[in-house]
Amino acid sequence: MKKGGLAAFLLAGLIMIGYGIYNAKESNEFMDTAMAANATIVKIDVEEKFDKKKYERDQEMGDARANRRLKNRENYIDYSYVAYVEYDVNGNKCSSKVTYPTDSVSVGDIIKVWYNPENTTDIRIEKNAMIAYGLIILGAVVSVLSFISLIVSGFRKKQKN
Repeated sequence: MKKGGLAAFLLAGLIMIGYGIYNAKESNEFMDTAMAANATIVKIDVEEKFDKKKYERDQEMGDARANRRLKNRENYIDYSYVAYVEYDVNGNKCSSKVTYPTDSVSVGDIIKVWYNPENTTDIRIEKNAMIAYGLIILGAVVSVLSFISLIVSGFRKKQKN
């Protein structure tokens, strides 16, 4: 791989680390004051989002693989699952919604949520922090491997000269 490609991977890894740290910090600040509650899922909506950028990129590519993908609109739709929940805060019934990337929950499921005591509709699920830590780890792996590859490719060039 060329140095430019390796540098791009290094930059992508560093961006993942930065975003992961920001997300983890924000999540930890929220969790410092958040209160836990058991919430019941009362409704689930499936949201579809057409990925216009991916579609346009495939149109521009025009290769056989892109042409096969272009024949099926489903290849460009991202789904998310919005779970509407109800929970009790000091005897008051509250409701809010959380988004899941998969259909891993069903109506009637009880999930643990954390809410902001100052704004009881501001809720989070525990997976938010895990995604942040996963980004940090993935970013670190990508960055380290890219950095090592850059060093090795530079060393090989020096040996050829």
